[in-house]
Amino acid sequence: MPKMIKKILYKTAILFFLMNGYAFSSEFVFSCKTNSGKEVKVEKSGDVAIYSFGKDINNPEMKIKNKLKELDIILSEPMGSEIVTNIPFKNGDYTYSVFMNTDRLNDEHKSTSGVSIFKNEKYITIIECLTQKGNLLDIDSAE
Repeated sequence: MPKMIKKILYKTAILFFLMNGYAFSSEFVFSCKTNSGKEVKVEKSGDVAIYSFGKDINNPEMKIKNKLKELDIILSEPMGSEIVTNIPFKNGDYTYSVFMNTDRLNDEHKSTSGVSIFKNEKYITIIECLTQKGNLLDIDSAE
């Protein structure tokens, strides 16, 4: 096969995968909106968890990618009246710990969610969410 045809086929295949999202696809796990109108989003792509934060989640102010095996994920840990799910994303000295706490004693099982921020393992602040979609527990099953 001539070299020119191979190049064209190669470029066409790459374009096809890029346009169909196969090359860099990620699976939605969880998102929530803060009272400042910013969004927190957690996705999974293979063995990588992705944290995004910002007003325009398609062009986030912050995006952190961590290998799942390197994260100290807490899934469904009963603590008092709540079930706590927590995914801590590391970025240098900072940890952005996305959480979802579900009331296990109430029939409605209401949840609160947000991000706790730490520097060198010292608590700095919490960003609470007003609304949420998805479930952090799905980080374990998203593929």
